[in-house]
Amino acid sequence: DMGAEIGRTLTIEDSLQGMLKKCCQSLVDHLNAAFARIWLLDHYEKVLELKASAGIYTHIDGKRSRIPIGENTKIAHIALHGKSHLTNSVVGDPQVLDQDWVKQEGLVAFAGQPLIIDNKVIGVLAMFSCSVLSEVVMKALASIANEMAVGIQRKTSEETLKTSRDSFTAVLDSLEAVVYVADMNTHELLYLNRYGKKIFGNIEGKLCYKTLQTNQSSPCSFCTNSQLLLPDGKPAWVVHWEIQNTL
Repeated sequence: DMGAEIGRTLTIEDSLQGMLKKCCQSLVDHLNAAFARIWLLDHYEKVLELKASAGIYTHIDGKRSRIPIGENTKIAHIALHGKSHLTNSVVGDPQVLDQDWVKQEGLVAFAGQPLIIDNKVIGVLAMFSCSVLSEVVMKALASIANEMAVGIQRKTSEETLKTSRDSFTAVLDSLEAVVYVADMNTHELLYLNRYGKKIFGNIEGKLCYKTLQTNQSSPCSFCTNSQLLLPDGKPAWVVHWEIQNTL
């Protein structure tokens, strides 16, 4: 049930943070965890950044929000060595630094799993429990860790691409010139910048030769699409030309 729930979350959730939050909540709900958390690794700063938390702690801005890889803690140790860890003796454990907090919350056990893609650790999935955890729990965490790592990588790539696309679009929209993208074969307009829309309206999805030109019922005779590909089908270099528009 937990695997199916997390699988749906990884598939349909829009944002990375929302996805990780729901995954943590699934661990709490299905594995009887006191709380569960996910850290992602910043490879440049070599710091684990807390991205999601569910259970008795839901905040992600506390003192454990950033954990250096070299720190003597279980989370850092899991990330450094890329190995899972299970203990049912967190009280007295030297890698659990805040022992007063452990006793106060009645925590008994800890389970952690590295999130790995292509033999590279990208984060840590961890949970604390007020009851003893079995090896079955570790198998459950291991079974979803790979799926979560793939989901995280995909969502991170999507959000990075969206940020880059938004930045590029902002540049194109700032130009006092018509910029458009049309399908090489169908001539369908896939994109038109803000300046172009002021002149032609929102014509995305229509044919470029019918909307950007006049009296054209077929692709323009001066269309350069044929020059944009090499004989082997690979992209050619930039084509630059000047012509009197039919408008």
